[in-house]
Amino acid sequence: MIGFAAHNTTEGFAIVAPFARGGERPSLVRLLALGVIAGGPAIVGAVIGASVNNAELSTFMLGLGIGAIVQVIVQLAPTIRDAAGRMLHPLSVGGILAGIAALYLTGLLVAA
Repeated sequence: MIGFAAHNTTEGFAIVAPFARGGERPSLVRLLALGVIAGGPAIVGAVIGASVNNAELSTFMLGLGIGAIVQVIVQLAPTIRDAAGRMLHPLSVGGILAGIAALYLTGLLVAA
């Protein structure tokens, strides 16, 4: 849980940094506020998810999460096309497979 919160907090900063008024350095308060907007819902969701003890609700929430992941894939898929318009360029496939392997291996470490 702590690792998830730390990951999402730093990810939130990375996501909102480009919105910090072009060219000028944002104040710490503005950066923190944007970071909370970007990463806060994931942290709150993790706390709620950890406290749910209902199979139907857990399944529903998992479905929402999967839907969100699919939406991100749909949005990002056009950006990984190569000059010929192929989405499954060997480098893209290699990156996807490397990511899957990394997640699987870290999952084994956590489960052990």
